[in-house]
Amino acid sequence: MNANAQSWTLLLGRSLLGLVFLVVGIRSIMLYAGSVGYFAKLGFPLPEATTWLAIAIDLAGGALLILGWKTRWISWLLVVFV
Repeated sequence: MNANAQSWTLLLGRSLLGLVFLVVGIRSIMLYAGSVGYFAKLGFPLPEATTWLAIAIDLAGGALLILGWKTRWISWLLVVFV
């Protein structure tokens, strides 16, 4: 694979993965009560705060992956988070 094709492939993969996290974050906002209930059922302390933290990580991580800023650090944050 030549360098140009490799860079386009990486861009496409990074963008699609970032889009997945953006969709999950937006879905968590739209179904906020269900997300809080899920975290409460799992036994997390302060399920409301945990939900907002999860939403922030999903939205920010997804957007930063798409933009390509600090992708290795953001990827590790998302790996640990998920």
